[in-house]
Amino acid sequence: MAHRSMRRKQIPQAGRRHLEHIATASGELGRLGEWLGEYRFREDCLDDGYVWLTCVLAAEGVSTGNAGVGCIMTDSEGDVVAEGHNEVFAPPLSQRSSRRDGRGQQV
Repeated sequence: MAHRSMRRKQIPQAGRRHLEHIATASGELGRLGEWLGEYRFREDCLDDGYVWLTCVLAAEGVSTGNAGVGCIMTDSEGDVVAEGHNEVFAPPLSQRSSRRDGRGQQV
């Protein structure tokens, strides 16, 4: 999880940097990335940017071979102080070496 302070108005810019990681994805993930990139925040929903950023982070997690779980933490002023996505399978299981004897390997 990245720890840094980000003001509410910085969320779109930060999210678009994360979207660069999934810009080349194909299929449903690529379409989700496009939709998130084109999304316009609703002025009447103060939490819209926060929810959008967690969705962007979740998509980034999927792009790395993990489950689609994104999260942020905010302080009492509404600044994002931490962000991240699921990294249980980092590197993804598909990139780990397997045992030659065919037995399962505890991870």
